[in-house]
Amino acid sequence: MVASWSNEFIEPVINSLLDRFIHKRRCDIMREFVEPYPFEIIYKQLRLPADEAAIFYRLTLALIV
Repeated sequence: MVASWSNEFIEPVINSLLDRFIHKRRCDIMREFVEPYPFEIIYKQLRLPADEAAIFYRLTLALIV
């Protein structure tokens, strides 16, 4: 089961995060990749609505900061 997560969750999340800053010459790797990565994986595993991810991410940050 864990092996199947690579194609279903891990690779798409990594590609999506990289696509957000790949065109820039610089990025804050912590803010733009490392911090959102675990959230994106869990959110995708829970199969929550993709169009509401930004709202849930902001709520998550508010709870942990």
